[in-house]
Amino acid sequence: MSAAELRYMLATHQLGERGSGVRLTDIADRMGVTKVSVYRMSERLEVMGMMTRGAHSRIALTEKGETLLKEYKLCIEFVSGMLEKYCKTPPNTAFYEATNIVCAVGDGSRASLLRCLRNSESKQ
Repeated sequence: MSAAELRYMLATHQLGERGSGVRLTDIADRMGVTKVSVYRMSERLEVMGMMTRGAHSRIALTEKGETLLKEYKLCIEFVSGMLEKYCKTPPNTAFYEATNIVCAVGDGSRASLLRCLRNSESKQ
């Protein structure tokens, strides 16, 4: 998954927490992009099975999208925390950079990181 795809999923998740889906315009406003950009990305994510379109041009994450987003967020929060703690990176910058980092590594490395994080959670 690309960092751009993940950012659209994050925005959709954050704006659509009430479960009724999100208007394309709301995502465009949040991300500072055009409605056409949101439409194109939502089409791409829909083909990937991550999003679905509902009534009134609203989009929402699918169960598959929510599950994958949860996994990515866990990895991003870890990397972001390390950047903040050890590199003194400001929180917003750390989150942005961590998103890029987590999307840049391969699926195997991300899955290994996820296993380590889940193992450490279960030991606490």
